[in-house]
Amino acid sequence: MEISEVKVWRNGKWSVYENREDYIEWCDSVLSSLFMKADVAMCSYIQNDQVISKAMYIVKKKDNSELWFNSDSTAELTQVIHPELKFTLFIYDQESVGSLMLVGKMEIEKNEDIKKEVWKEEFNDWYICGIQSEDYAVIHFQAMEYRIFNDGVQIKLEKQVV
Repeated sequence: MEISEVKVWRNGKWSVYENREDYIEWCDSVLSSLFMKADVAMCSYIQNDQVISKAMYIVKKKDNSELWFNSDSTAELTQVIHPELKFTLFIYDQESVGSLMLVGKMEIEKNEDIKKEVWKEEFNDWYICGIQSEDYAVIHFQAMEYRIFNDGVQIKLEKQVV
């Protein structure tokens, strides 16, 4: 990831901070902390000129860039997933008053091993046929852009495309 912008709250306004390298270690630490503490993400997308938001319980995390959520294949969010649609996730940590905004793509997870990994026994109450139920879905989110808000600092990071 590359830091594309750093803003610092000074004298009652946001100021652009030019020396981005000063924040590389801080950024990695705060990003990892916020990402790993997160249990719930607020997921938003635009549909018919409206912002639609839904709280989603995180069931799996990987490399500060990938998240998985359980859902229903008939749920509105699941129905709108499309390769061209961007989703915004917002994670807030009440303890540190820090937050993380992630922008990226979602897809329906096809990997059966991951679907089994995130399955919980209590899901049997909702999905009569268990993990094989047609309505059971797992959503995979891949972050491409990040914004960290913490302690009077706002940092925008972007994944480098290889």
